[in-house]
Amino acid sequence: MFVGRYEHTLDEKKRVALPARFRNLVEHGVVITRGPDHCLWILPRDKWEQIAAKLDSAINLAGKDSRLLTRLFFSGAVDEMPDNQRRVRIPDYLLKYAGIDSDVIIVGMNSRLEIWSRERWLEQEAYIEEHPEEISEHFASMATLNI
Repeated sequence: MFVGRYEHTLDEKKRVALPARFRNLVEHGVVITRGPDHCLWILPRDKWEQIAAKLDSAINLAGKDSRLLTRLFFSGAVDEMPDNQRRVRIPDYLLKYAGIDSDVIIVGMNSRLEIWSRERWLEQEAYIEEHPEEISEHFASMATLNI
């Protein structure tokens, strides 16, 4: 499970080190792709394959929104194998999409990691911290999760 918040910096080769505590979760490789909120998603390869299969079977490719969603995820995806120091290289087009130049925040999101530009994450975090009740109520109306 991916949890927590970690601050990192891209190196000169546009690599970022993944948190050490996740070494065993990413040892077989990862897929990096665009996330819907101008962040990047990093998924273990097996989780990526599960999501890809679900999208492939659940999405109506005749619908415009479905085609756009699949383009968002698949056209930007890249397979990466972390090196011995747990670093993965992030292609320029993904860095541009996420507005990342140097400092990043890596956020654990249960089954995936998100990589944010520091500035964009601070905006997200501020919104979350200013609206916890609204977010909780909206989620409660959509889900049947009993905590």
